[in-house]
Amino acid sequence: QGCRVIDAFLAFDPRGRLEPAVGRWLLALKQEQDSQKNLRLAWAPADFRQPFSPATAPVVGPGSPLRPAEWAEGPSLLQVGARWRLYWDAYTKGHYGAASSEDLMTWTDETAQLQLPAKARHGTVFRAPLPP
Repeated sequence: QGCRVIDAFLAFDPRGRLEPAVGRWLLALKQEQDSQKNLRLAWAPADFRQPFSPATAPVVGPGSPLRPAEWAEGPSLLQVGARWRLYWDAYTKGHYGAASSEDLMTWTDETAQLQLPAKARHGTVFRAPLPP
């Protein structure tokens, strides 16, 4: 509440269990305020019987400990093994960013290890199988 939001990305978090009812939905979103163009998270129960939680403190961008001098948008969030990976477009700096977390609260900047085409812009990151 109280903030404009764009560029939302929805991902399911099974929370390490096979039963869908144990899981939850994660929402990575961009807060679209004049000086707070950052990424935050919110979540809702798997059955959507409750609304999404209020957004967290900034994960990436202004007001966060991770790349606070970069505006961020276009998040993609996916789980690889036990780690969550958050990707975003640092559009005013002309590059993509990446961070990882095991608990969705403490994030490690992995932008320096990210390898994408030079002009990759605002898109969705997803897992795809390698061709045979």
